[in-house]
Amino acid sequence: MRKGKLDSATEDMEKSLEIAHATNNGRGVAEAFAGLGEIYSMRANFVQAESFYKKSRETFSKLGDRLGVANALMGFGHVYRLRGDHAKAESSYTDARSIYTQLKDNFGVSGANLGLGQLYRAQGKYLKAELSCKVARGLYGQLQNYQRLGDSILELGNTYRVQHKYPMAEKSYKEAQSVYHQVGDQMGLATALLGLGNVFRDQANYTNAESFYTGARDAYEQLQNQLGLGNSYLGLADVRRAQNSLAEAASCYNKASHAYDLADNELGIADAQLGLGEVLYLHGEYVDAEDSYFRAQTVYEETGDQRGVANAFLGLGKTHFKRHNYDEAEWFYTRSRDLHSRLGDQNGTADAILGIGHTHHVQGHFIKAELCYIVARGLYIQNRSGWGAGNADVALGQIYQTKTGGVGRSSSTNGLRDVEFRVLRGDDVLRLGHDSRAMGNYVKAELSYNMARSIYSKDGNQKGIADSDEGLGHIHYSRNHYSKAESSFSGAWEFHFHIGDEIRMANLELWLGDIYRLQHDYSKAKTSYSNARNLYDKNGDKSGLADAFSRLAHLHRAYGHYKEAELAYTNARDLCIAVQNLRGTANALYGLADVYCLQGQYSKAQSFYINTRAAYIRIGGWLDAANSILGLGYLLRLRGNYSSSQLWYLEARDIYMRHGDRLGAAHAIVGLGHVHRMQGNYDDAERSYFQAHLTYITFENEFGIADVLQELANLQRMRGDCTKAVSFHNSARGCYLRVGNERGVAEATLGLGHTYRVQGNYAQAEVSYKEARRVFCSLGNQLGDAEATQGLGHLDRIRNDFAKAVSFYLEALKWYKEIGQVGDIGNTMFGLAEIHRAKGEWSEARRAYNKAYRLYYKAGNILGVADVCLGLGHVFRGEERHRGAWAFYTQAQAIYLQHGKQLGIADSFQGMGDVQCLQGNGSRAEVFYRYVYSISYKIGDRLGMAHAVLGLGCSHCATRGYSLAQHLFAKARRIYTQCGDAMGAAHAVLGMGHAHSLQHNFTKAALCYGVARGLYVQLGSQAGIAGAVGALVDSYMVQRDVTEAETLHAGEKDTSIHIGADAPMLDARHLIVSTCRKKLAGGRGEGRQSRHKGSL
Repeated sequence: MRKGKLDSATEDMEKSLEIAHATNNGRGVAEAFAGLGEIYSMRANFVQAESFYKKSRETFSKLGDRLGVANALMGFGHVYRLRGDHAKAESSYTDARSIYTQLKDNFGVSGANLGLGQLYRAQGKYLKAELSCKVARGLYGQLQNYQRLGDSILELGNTYRVQHKYPMAEKSYKEAQSVYHQVGDQMGLATALLGLGNVFRDQANYTNAESFYTGARDAYEQLQNQLGLGNSYLGLADVRRAQNSLAEAASCYNKASHAYDLADNELGIADAQLGLGEVLYLHGEYVDAEDSYFRAQTVYEETGDQRGVANAFLGLGKTHFKRHNYDEAEWFYTRSRDLHSRLGDQNGTADAILGIGHTHHVQGHFIKAELCYIVARGLYIQNRSGWGAGNADVALGQIYQTKTGGVGRSSSTNGLRDVEFRVLRGDDVLRLGHDSRAMGNYVKAELSYNMARSIYSKDGNQKGIADSDEGLGHIHYSRNHYSKAESSFSGAWEFHFHIGDEIRMANLELWLGDIYRLQHDYSKAKTSYSNARNLYDKNGDKSGLADAFSRLAHLHRAYGHYKEAELAYTNARDLCIAVQNLRGTANALYGLADVYCLQGQYSKAQSFYINTRAAYIRIGGWLDAANSILGLGYLLRLRGNYSSSQLWYLEARDIYMRHGDRLGAAHAIVGLGHVHRMQGNYDDAERSYFQAHLTYITFENEFGIADVLQELANLQRMRGDCTKAVSFHNSARGCYLRVGNERGVAEATLGLGHTYRVQGNYAQAEVSYKEARRVFCSLGNQLGDAEATQGLGHLDRIRNDFAKAVSFYLEALKWYKEIGQVGDIGNTMFGLAEIHRAKGEWSEARRAYNKAYRLYYKAGNILGVADVCLGLGHVFRGEERHRGAWAFYTQAQAIYLQHGKQLGIADSFQGMGDVQCLQGNGSRAEVFYRYVYSISYKIGDRLGMAHAVLGLGCSHCATRGYSLAQHLFAKARRIYTQCGDAMGAAHAVLGMGHAHSLQHNFTKAALCYGVARGLYVQLGSQAGIAGAVGALVDSYMVQRDVTEAETLHAGEKDTSIHIGADAPMLDARHLIVSTCRKKLAGGRGEGRQSRHKGSL
């Protein structure tokens, strides 16, 4: 069995007791008894604690030590207070205070007042509690005992908190923090953080509560205080439970239980078990919940904690009620009511009475139930519990609704339930189902709809059956049970078909279309929406027709069919205008804005988003306006206007938060993450993504979770951490698979392709691109197919298989033109330009870049324009037209700087450094490479750091700093290897070979060239192989020339020998800064552009 600190303390105290007995030390015996009482009190073993305090008091009394007696009485007060025996606790504290007063022991008087303050707070006597705490605070201040002063202020904060005086409570906790900080009391600081966590938890400000609880947890961990750690985890668990994150709540409760176990605190373990019972109850695991409640109840009874027993009985009542054991439920509720009432806890009493009311209600005892609900409501109102009063009102409403629904009454309560079912009319039960669904009570609604269907079936009422089936369909749809929803809606459709109600058939077709769309069955969804459109058109229902067009448009947009989507949205808009449907008109405008944005028609899209926002605000649709603002943020981000984009995202977030839409706020926060990522503020982006991720987890929004994981993967790829990127993509893919989102699976697979490509794992990249393309094709998603095809083009371009790359690019280009994706047409032209540049076809490259430039400019994609300038800089550099290259790099850098895109700024500086290096200005090149390294380090871009280090190696070769160059190439190789970039590692090894060659260390140079050649062979890079082989041949040639020179001039030391030896060095340097440097720069440019394009 584990031996805890309190076990050791117990053993030590027992030894002290033995020694005191052996030496006839009466005072020592009394103090040892008091010490054992304190230890058992800390372990929540109140029976043993009481026994030892009693012995201590008796011993001190025999010795005539009144101070000792008062201290023992204080111990009694703590024990009785903690186990809920308030009368005895008050008597003990009061007696202790009297003795302290007589002895003029102000410290003792202060302690007694503080204990009384804690007791009165537990009793709900808040004015007395405040007065006692303030007296204690004044006395401790006079005594200048700042640690206990902090304790009294902290307890005052606790008193304010339970009265819901949150600003005063927060102020007290912060004041206590200040006092603890002055005296360096870390334990007090942690406890104050815990109190602040409780304040914000009680106000449902879960973000701040979590922050303070986490701070308290970390502090207690550092102090190795298991009791405080357990309290912190208990608070975190309550927050998670309130946020409906049940798995995380259960985990925190278990951690709390473990910490309490280490602290030997049985009462804490019981609290954790009680909380775990609540989680299991909410999760519908009623048997396990009952077990947890029972374990908590057992501990509470053993420790004498009556309040805990009352709460455990309440939980047991709930679980028995859910398991239809109504007699047992009523028994536990009644016991809970009696205990809570005796303790003066009105809220607990009301909760128990509400439970008793539910047991009467479900058994048909309506008068008893009504009486219970009225009493509970009154207690809640007295205690200012709006939530409880609301629940009682809802229950009373159900009672009154049942009364007005024609429910018959019988003098026999046993037969009452049967009488109720016989006299209920189908329409009444159906109405009850609708009301329950509107209130979110899906269980009750489902029962009502099934009962109504049964009644209608007996009467042969086909319309009633259809209405009931439709109601059941809505319940299943709300629960995401799409197969059941489809079955119910289809059944309702059949009945309406027999009746001949074509409008209701059309409505059901729309719902069936929504189900098929969510199941990613494009063909079935399109058929259902088209059927609805035809039925509405046939019956002259313009509003329904507009709705059908709108949903068809959503479908086309989701699958990249933008021309069809534009036409459908336009039809929907015109119909909504005709019937004066302002919201429908605004919705159609919003859809058109999305379509134009997705097609790259940014100016047009921006105008539509602004108009849509104004239209929604005019009709008071603030959440819809927030959606439009979100679209504006997205559009401006695509155009590279990051400052404006950030402002729109912030406005959208604030609107969502004001209207309680936390999921909408999470979408806006994801948008802010995108802005930070595009600006190179990777840490801020990561924080935003994780913040949204937490919200999605809280609401169990699998789609949101998967989307954020995708963005985190893209972020890690941009940072050069491809291993993490692959992990995130796989996690996202798993989420999409779980929810059956095939499109999401394809997008995650596409992301894996991009990551493997950047990583240099070309075989895996090809597999991923082809798999993504297969899924997109099966879904009829032309845009996804085009993106996967373009990815294959990028891959073959890097592998120098230019013929295949061009073929893929042209195929993607065809799709993009058909869809109308101006921006993506620009991206494809950019890829073709990169091929021409890699082949040294400078004129063709310039023409392709210029076409991409015009397309980007037309689409308003300023960052795309900057990328083109960067590419043209590479072209001019390749032609050794250094002045022109410098001009384009400067132009690109100015655009990137204006839009705050750190990655682009680094690329521009890299190009400038390359130009300086090729011109032989190694020192000036070094300055630019250092800028690149600094920016890359700041934004966490490890690949950028590797590129900069590689450039520094080349610049030092240019200035003959060969040893340092060799070290830099080796460092670059390490970073590339860590990032999984095999191509970069091969370039670095080639550079190492040149550094060795320039130092006449030809053996090592040859070895490096051989390693580089092997890496290029593995990667299938023909240009790399050629470069390594050429360098290897040159190395052997240079080695042979030096040997001949030494033979011809053996023993001579004239200058001609030195000049002859320097010539091959000049040739080798030229090889680095010209041949090798161009290859390295080309490779890096490729990798960088892939990351630029992937982020658009």
